[in-house]
Amino acid sequence: MDTKAEGQAIDQSCLPERSKNRNRLARRRASLLVRIALVCALSGGPAPPASEELIYRQPIDRIEEVITRDHARIDFINTADKRGALRIEARSPMEVDLFRLDRLDFDNARLFYRAKMRVGALKGEAYLVLRCRLGNSQNEVVAEGLQYALSGTTDWVDAELVLYLHTQERPRDLRFQVRIAGKGVVWVDDVRVYRAPLIEPSSN
Repeated sequence: MDTKAEGQAIDQSCLPERSKNRNRLARRRASLLVRIALVCALSGGPAPPASEELIYRQPIDRIEEVITRDHARIDFINTADKRGALRIEARSPMEVDLFRLDRLDFDNARLFYRAKMRVGALKGEAYLVLRCRLGNSQNEVVAEGLQYALSGTTDWVDAELVLYLHTQERPRDLRFQVRIAGKGVVWVDDVRVYRAPLIEPSSN
């Protein structure tokens, strides 16, 4: 019994040096992953790809910043960025104009319209809408974020839509909206607009 125990102790003390190095390396990697996760959580998620350029950001912490103010107010309790969010109480279907951008001079690009959204007791759907008038014409292109449509009651969600602008399709102005197809409460916060080089959507 004593000999066996002694042999086991000798085996443990003679653990190869490279095995110890592997253990130290694994611990360092785990520590690095934890630090990366903490940075992402504190910054509100991973950063957008380097090819995307932020051209507009609106935290929505003042009602004066919003175009449509009917049935809307700033909510300082239910907010994604802790600075305030737009609370809309829809009594019937409606479209809410958040803001407008004009005097834009670019084409051959993708525009990403992103926002934090949540809904409460919503009978119907709520989603982002982007309206774009091109050049000197009255032609209007409309993009709808139906992929991220919300209904019922949810927590904060990252909503998004993409508008594709081809060569010589220069936006005269852009209108950023939220469409509420029903009744209930909708919150919107931290609106961001990014521009990136044009990549055609996959046909698959």
